[in-house]
Amino acid sequence: MIKVDVVMSEDIFIICAYYYSLPEFPDNCAIVKDNSLFVRDILVSNPANPHIKLGGQYDPHYEHDVAPQYKMCSRNTRGKIMSIVNDGTYDKIYLLFRTTRVLLSKANTYYISGYYDINIDEVTIDPDYEEPVLYAKEARFTDLRGAIDISDFLMKSRNYRFPFSSETNNGVFRDELNSWKEKIESTQNFLTNYIDLTKKLNGIFKYHEFDNEIYTLCDDCADIDKCPLIRRVHKKGKLYHQLTEDIAHRINDYYKRVIKISS
Repeated sequence: MIKVDVVMSEDIFIICAYYYSLPEFPDNCAIVKDNSLFVRDILVSNPANPHIKLGGQYDPHYEHDVAPQYKMCSRNTRGKIMSIVNDGTYDKIYLLFRTTRVLLSKANTYYISGYYDINIDEVTIDPDYEEPVLYAKEARFTDLRGAIDISDFLMKSRNYRFPFSSETNNGVFRDELNSWKEKIESTQNFLTNYIDLTKKLNGIFKYHEFDNEIYTLCDDCADIDKCPLIRRVHKKGKLYHQLTEDIAHRINDYYKRVIKISS
């Protein structure tokens, strides 16, 4: 009798959502010393990022201490995933992240930068916002060398901002999504680097955003006129300018006490 091993294939749902990542910064920048990582736009310097009006960029939450989490951004995507979890239709759910690399030359290239393997047992409702919060049981994020350039794909599909999934249009994107997921699986995981850089930039942002001065770390920069952060400060102002002076000073005093800026 011949024994046949049967391999059961998993039912996998993949959805791809957009986030704002840091634009390119000048060489020898005192703040962003590594342009190869697609860290979320914590400095709110991506020209397309509107979140300065909301107090900063929040998602994805690579720096979360418990597990990578996704909340507040792309509400429809989070709602779709929670609905699928509740239905129990799929064994595995992946959230792919795509972003735009904005160069100093103002050229744009579109990339898949990483994914969350969603922990389907930990999809919860945030009590403050009454919206789904997603956690990753595994998160993988690559660097510029390992990222997947999807500029041609987006040009053909004209899907620059809206999320799309393996169910969209009767599965027309399923093969591309699965291919991207598998390619990210095969690259080096830079998640720890993302977390470290995001925490550092978050501290710099809070330390400097609630005073009325230009970032002091930029004093000796020879390329300050090219800098996307300084351009944003000149054009849109800082969080200091969105608050009353008294409140801004209180926040500024607090962060100056609790945050230590390292080189």
